[in-house]
Amino acid sequence: MPAIWNRVTEADNPKKGGAANKQGGCLQEKLTIRLQILSWGYTATAVVEVQYNFYGQHVGKSDAYHLEEFSKGLYGLAIVYPLALTFSNLSLLALYWRISG
Repeated sequence: MPAIWNRVTEADNPKKGGAANKQGGCLQEKLTIRLQILSWGYTATAVVEVQYNFYGQHVGKSDAYHLEEFSKGLYGLAIVYPLALTFSNLSLLALYWRISG
């Protein structure tokens, strides 16, 4: 494990001509930042929907307005969730690419 960690830290060291120096920032870090933004957005949307639109409650408690808002929130989460998974996988792939190359 330490040998792998040394390769990762050397790749980010600008004094040794690492990837961070050549690309103006590491691809993995850029993907991770996008992942974190999408994950925070997903979590915030889910929290708001639980508080205001009765997520997790019986459908009998909802009226037409809340069902419409529920559908909108579900649509938004259906878009954000696969994007967050994609950036997570790409970030991991970039890490492996950086370690091996």
